[in-house]
Amino acid sequence: MAARVRLFRVDAVKLLAAVLVVIIHTSWYMYVSDQRSFWTYDVYRGVADVAVPVFFVFSGFFLARKDARGILAWSAKLFVLYVASTLLYLLYDLARLAADRVVVGHGFVTALREEVGSWSMSAFVRGDLAEVHLWYLAASAIAGCLLAVMRARGAGAGTMLVVAFATWAVAGSGLVDLQRVVAYGGFPKALAFLAVGVWLAERGARSAWWQALVAAVALAGYTVLRHLGAGTAIELLLVVAACALAAFAITPDARRGVLSRLGTYALTIYVLHVMVYSTATRVLRYADVDYSGVSGEPWFTFALAAVAILGSVALHRPFEALVVRPCARLAQRLVPAPGSAAAPAAA
Repeated sequence: MAARVRLFRVDAVKLLAAVLVVIIHTSWYMYVSDQRSFWTYDVYRGVADVAVPVFFVFSGFFLARKDARGILAWSAKLFVLYVASTLLYLLYDLARLAADRVVVGHGFVTALREEVGSWSMSAFVRGDLAEVHLWYLAASAIAGCLLAVMRARGAGAGTMLVVAFATWAVAGSGLVDLQRVVAYGGFPKALAFLAVGVWLAERGARSAWWQALVAAVALAGYTVLRHLGAGTAIELLLVVAACALAAFAITPDARRGVLSRLGTYALTIYVLHVMVYSTATRVLRYADVDYSGVSGEPWFTFALAAVAILGSVALHRPFEALVVRPCARLAQRLVPAPGSAAAPAAA
């Protein structure tokens, strides 16, 4: 019997994408620093922008083999995880306010009122009610539902691409005001990259060395143009880069490397890294450690990223056991996936 073949390179790229997301957030200190320059910030910050699009493309690739019910089940899983992650971060914020009250004497009640006053339903729909990076989960869930509708109506990959990119273009042009429900590109951007993944799957994409070269050239162009302040049209280069990088990663491989083994931590790193590095910097402040003089150094960005990644990995097992798996079970009850015991039988 032939050995089971899996796309282990996809797992490796997912891990690298999660690391890039962490760098996006820890590089904020460099962004506001006087030492910011192309070589100390933009040269890697532009490359990091491909991370979330790659996640979307991979999701679309694997959704291509599912019917409408299967895509809805995937969306339900992400939505439940989004709700749980939002609640987790809201609890973390409450703990942070309590710690500020105990350690540095900040007013808890006043801070709590300000915190609660910032909550809104539109922020929840956008995905940034608790932390901005959770928009990816909210946008994926909404875009998945739209993809399921198109799948139910028999739309092919080409039709999905046209509808998705038209939606993204309308949202970006301001012809329709979606600011209350869209952040960082939101579900229109998610839908576009999901459709790219479906298109790759239906085309039977095969890995080739030139795809990695195309991704590198597109990211180099995007990075330079981003540094020069080019408009949003440069996101088309991100589309090219994400599509080429995903196609390069989609290759059957019977051998599992180190990075692909660590790919299982990608989701945990993505969700928890903000909590970890925020805790680390807060502990430094509590200890009266003044890091303002070094926070603008590139090494600080990467050191803080390393702390966030290692801390998230350390929390992987409890996060999986207490959050991810219960969310998956709840989502399965809400929207049973095809072929499951809870799914209704076909007539």
